[in-house]
Amino acid sequence: LVEGGANLLNLFLDSDLWDAIRVERNPSLFIGNGVRAPRIPEGVNEVVESCGGNEIHHFAHKKS
Repeated sequence: LVEGGANLLNLFLDSDLWDAIRVERNPSLFIGNGVRAPRIPEGVNEVVESCGGNEIHHFAHKKS
């Protein structure tokens, strides 16, 4: 489990040191400008589910 800021998370993503990513979003919440979210790698499987008005995005790594 890695819970950190965008810079730390991007280091793990860029180094391909991840198996799964889970992102929770509230589509009705807007805070304004802030820190840019980590970049989700292209070509990963994504499953989205709803929970209490939030969206839970599950990304699975396609390791060869």
